[in-house]
Amino acid sequence: MPRGRKNTGVKEIVQVKTKLPLAVARDVANHLVEQMAPHCKRIEIAGSIRRCRLEIGDIEIVAIPTVELYDLTDAWLSSGAIRHRDPRCWGNRLRSFRLDVKNLEESVQVDLFLQPDARTWGVNLLLRTGSAEFSRKMVTKRSAGGFMPEHFRVYEARVWAGAKLLDTPEEADIFQLWGMDYVLPPQRSDWYDPKFGAAVAVEIEPVPVQAGLFG
Repeated sequence: MPRGRKNTGVKEIVQVKTKLPLAVARDVANHLVEQMAPHCKRIEIAGSIRRCRLEIGDIEIVAIPTVELYDLTDAWLSSGAIRHRDPRCWGNRLRSFRLDVKNLEESVQVDLFLQPDARTWGVNLLLRTGSAEFSRKMVTKRSAGGFMPEHFRVYEARVWAGAKLLDTPEEADIFQLWGMDYVLPPQRSDWYDPKFGAAVAVEIEPVPVQAGLFG
């Protein structure tokens, strides 16, 4: 027993989330994407499925929605086809729900990340693909142990060079700006060690002091 903890005589129950085999999780995710795709401008499976991990905890999907996608998922919820994971996680940017799947004992958690602004696609897909540590390093300056060159900043899922807003509609745009080769999703681990080339030269616009752009 850990030091400092009293033995109350009550057995502690630790709930361990059941993980799915990759093939099963991918089939479920693909089925959901097929249902939602007609109501999206763009949609893609992200998370550990995209990284081809052998075991999957949650299904993560990134989408640029139309109004019809909100209507569709609301209808699923009303009909009981899905249920809330947490009512607070049901909004315009995130819809997280539990889904019962045939032949599975436990329901599956699905996190649907909704990005109405197409200009945020590159950053959002990158961050939602993971791994968590890889994503953190991609938006952390190199001086702080990350991969991002010092003159860039990521704010509200957009890349900035000072006060200049850069276009990064695709993940590849971000890797190029950082002076990195594109990293395939299965290689994006917590321990990835990049080889840095020359970062893209960008004219940096000074941030006006009074603008308070980044708080």
